[in-house]
Amino acid sequence: MYISMKYVILYVGAGAATGWFSKGDRTASLIGLGVAALIGASFGISYALISAIEFGIGLGLAAMLRKNKKSPDA
Repeated sequence: MYISMKYVILYVGAGAATGWFSKGDRTASLIGLGVAALIGASFGISYALISAIEFGIGLGLAAMLRKNKKSPDA
């Protein structure tokens, strides 16, 4: 199995963009996760799992950034 940094950046970025623009909507996040897994599955089951994990990391990053932006810690 070969993991390309281009795809890592692509899937994490896509997950972050989905999480940011959907404002944490669960349905949009699950659809995006499924699409990422389907695209990765064209290379095999292991790549589908890796693609879904990368997309999920992006969703988590977007959730953390939104949470930090809302909380006024001084």
